[in-house]
Amino acid sequence: MSGLAHRHFLEKVPDSDEIWPKVKDRIIYILSHPNGWNTWQHAEMRNAAISGGLIDSLDESERIHFVSEGEASLHWCLSDQGLARGELKSDSKLVVVDAGGGTIDVSSYEVSSLRPLQFREVTASSSHLAGSVLVTQAFKRFAKEKLESSSYARRENIRRLVKEFDQKVKCTFRRNDRKSGVPFASADVNASEYDIDSGLLMIEGTDMADFFEPSCAAAVAAIRAHVTPGDNTNVMLVGGFAASPWLYSEIQRRLRNLGIKFHRADGGTAKAAAHGAVSFYLDHLVSARVVRWTHGVSASVQFDPTDPKHFMRLNKVYTDPLTGEDSIPKGFAVLLNKGTLVDEKKPHRIPLRRKSLLHKNIELELEIRCYQGDEPNIEFLDEDDKDMFYEACMVKATIPKECLVRHARHAGPPPPFLPSHYWTCTFAVVASFGATEFQCYIEWRDQQVCLSYYSNLLVAD
Repeated sequence: MSGLAHRHFLEKVPDSDEIWPKVKDRIIYILSHPNGWNTWQHAEMRNAAISGGLIDSLDESERIHFVSEGEASLHWCLSDQGLARGELKSDSKLVVVDAGGGTIDVSSYEVSSLRPLQFREVTASSSHLAGSVLVTQAFKRFAKEKLESSSYARRENIRRLVKEFDQKVKCTFRRNDRKSGVPFASADVNASEYDIDSGLLMIEGTDMADFFEPSCAAAVAAIRAHVTPGDNTNVMLVGGFAASPWLYSEIQRRLRNLGIKFHRADGGTAKAAAHGAVSFYLDHLVSARVVRWTHGVSASVQFDPTDPKHFMRLNKVYTDPLTGEDSIPKGFAVLLNKGTLVDEKKPHRIPLRRKSLLHKNIELELEIRCYQGDEPNIEFLDEDDKDMFYEACMVKATIPKECLVRHARHAGPPPPFLPSHYWTCTFAVVASFGATEFQCYIEWRDQQVCLSYYSNLLVAD
């Protein structure tokens, strides 16, 4: 990757031989990714950037930035040859549909300010495995079945058919009442029993429409989830698959009753995410985003006998020998629930406490978990299948012993091995959800009640 970036710079920038040595260690890389990607994918991309030579180590991670393809495409729509800013009003809503080869990503934003122009996300962005590759795969199955009992079913013929379909036929299909021909043999080849005419495999328009149907249906359903009838909504299609006349016309036809204004650039949409990623870094038009999944940490919960969830876990209640408090293990302390709109500059905190028998530094290592299930107001890890939780990151810190507070042990019967006092530190796990990349750290107060921030260490799964 480093070599490609270097070569591109040398080819495109005047006096690049003199400039490159001065800037090569200060270059900022903005990497776009599908809407559905999260923390661990960011970690893999960061590691790939190191392996590819973009940066030398994790110490230079600040030179790597991530942005979803949906948000990058929004910036492209407003900065390049997409939607004109003059068309936007204070109540305008913009839905960006990034239709690519593998996925169809849908993001929706509304104008939060016209001067300066700012957007906030309306609905959590979505990513659907419904890109143009599904159309090609459907045709391949069709061709193999059609030619199965013929001499044309050889692997090289199927391979050529798929290539010709992918490059020439799929992108031009626009009417289901006309046949399409896929070239794969010389013009003197005819076999009516296999629908081969002059070297072309002829396909009925209805069959072509069937190839597109899963992608069309997925795109329409995804857009519906982001649109409210009656809103001043603009839908912008970008990405290589957006150039398909059939996909574009079908989306318009099926959603015409919602009063949506559809837009599609005349050309260049295949690079919308790449160009928009640069605009994202420079213009930064989105100030608030919707949390896709619930995030939190595992922690014991103080027992409340009046809470039904607590009462049904009565057999798990234990009494802390130091504090005398009744608690339930394996609770889930939520940083923020999915579907919540958060400002990128507003951090979110969970107050926590750690106990120690000794007056010494406390080493913290907390696992930040992401819950992908549908249980509302989840409070315990056993409320859903364990596979619904995954490790978003680890956050580590060392709290100095000077920040610990001494307490007398509770007045209950003293276990023989426990001292008469213990130490605690109160801290908070702080997370920022508004930025395109999840950020997390630990904060605590020193003895002078002066708020102190300490650098975090994120360790991806």
